[in-house]
Amino acid sequence: MLLAITKPLGLYMAGVFEGKRTFLSKALLPLERLIYRLSGVNPEKEQTWRTFAGCFLAFGLANFLPFYVLLRCQRYLPGQPVAARN
Repeated sequence: MLLAITKPLGLYMAGVFEGKRTFLSKALLPLERLIYRLSGVNPEKEQTWRTFAGCFLAFGLANFLPFYVLLRCQRYLPGQPVAARN
């Protein structure tokens, strides 16, 4: 399946990155605009390296905290063997 989708997905992604209209543009452009509006992103404005670094660190922290809590509380979650609870 991976080999079957490689060429079509690659062509689609190349079109998106070049700014060309694709077969999904009509369906996805309104959703993209909504996400930009809700997140306060201006798609016409370039992102500076400081903004990118800040977003990168915030994203990492936002993902680290819930996964850390999940791992620390794993023994209390359902589906764990009885021996793991001791």
